[in-house]
Amino acid sequence: MSTAKKQISILLVLTLATLSCWGQDTNVFQHFSLSGGLGSTGLTIDMGTMMTDHCGLRAGVDLLGIYFHGYEDYEDFNKKLYLLDPDLEPLPEQKADTHLTNSSGHLLLDYYPFKPSKSGFHVTVGAYLAWHRRVASLENADYGAWRKTTDFNARRGDYANVPAEMGPATIGYYGYLVPTTAEGSFNAYMRTNRFRPYLGIGFGRAVPGERRLNVQLDLGVQFWGKPRLYDGITGKHLNQVEHVSHASFGRRMIYPVMTIRLACRML
Repeated sequence: MSTAKKQISILLVLTLATLSCWGQDTNVFQHFSLSGGLGSTGLTIDMGTMMTDHCGLRAGVDLLGIYFHGYEDYEDFNKKLYLLDPDLEPLPEQKADTHLTNSSGHLLLDYYPFKPSKSGFHVTVGAYLAWHRRVASLENADYGAWRKTTDFNARRGDYANVPAEMGPATIGYYGYLVPTTAEGSFNAYMRTNRFRPYLGIGFGRAVPGERRLNVQLDLGVQFWGKPRLYDGITGKHLNQVEHVSHASFGRRMIYPVMTIRLACRML
């Protein structure tokens, strides 16, 4: 099934589920809440309402932007290099900056299988819509610091006689070979789908009941498709040159969601 058909199917399911909940009761949209919290989607702000005793609706935004440093020490690679020729200079540890940006809006429909007065447990379906497809970018922290990696991959200087069977020295990002300039600089970014269906479970009513405040906990996954890495200079899609056996951010087709919110009943 194509991505467009999947998205249309999700929207139809959400529409039918909403109409089904609405048809259970005419006492809809009379109580609202405002909530704020933190989680794997960043800072989250929600407006919520109980459509019926068993259905709640939430809409809001998630703000996420994080910078951090990563390091490539080439430990395993240098061991292979040493076995090939002990006189070859090992590749030095190098630093790169990563910027994660995953801000989005969301619309979530909660179904409470038990009486909300007895339990706040709910099953949630919905969707997240990212502000843009780019979710991560990678660039060298020190201009020109990756020159030796560039020299090795181009088989220049001391590495001119290294056989091709040795393969390239990959630059971080889970086995991807990120192109570098002759000066050793590079830039790359990762993209996913903007539209991301969501499925999860949680605890806590969309609108607090007798008490004006309550705590909401959500656990679930966004289905954001297969992440793809691109050269930030040429825009060309990059291929993975090494197999990565462990599950990693760069290979997951889902994004885990865990959020905790404090909700306040407004009406």
